[in-house]
Amino acid sequence: KGNDGKDYVIFGSDDGSLEGDYVDNAILYSVCAQTGEEKDLLEGVSGDIRSSIVYDDGYVYFVTKGGYLYRVQL
Repeated sequence: KGNDGKDYVIFGSDDGSLEGDYVDNAILYSVCAQTGEEKDLLEGVSGDIRSSIVYDDGYVYFVTKGGYLYRVQL
């Protein structure tokens, strides 16, 4: 839940490059679960975001096909 009491859905994108070419083009999105309105996004993620995204104590964690582990504060 966000500070406004609404639930959010967080998901990632592919980076748009060929397999093995990990560039900083993937995006992590946060949208309102009720309206679909974009709440926030993180651009410049290296490699496709294809893992599960885990929330813990104000942070989300995920890994990319580029081999990076990300921790992002909400």
